[in-house]
Amino acid sequence: MMNWASKFIQAALALSFSRVEEIKNNRIKELREMKSKIKNDPLVVENWFDNEINKIINVTENSDYSTDLESLIDKIK
Repeated sequence: MMNWASKFIQAALALSFSRVEEIKNNRIKELREMKSKIKNDPLVVENWFDNEINKIINVTENSDYSTDLESLIDKIK
């Protein structure tokens, strides 16, 4: 029984880590794209930052706290 539980936990962690890795890589790509626009299109970059800040602010302000972790992560992305 303990071996089964351990394997189940390891499998769940592996899925979570691969999802985190995917989110990380997507975020790095997005940030690099914005960095490339700083000099040529600063208004786009400023608006993007405002949008990102608002996403973070709205995570808990517009939530009923009954949402799961995945939906909170989606709100931040």
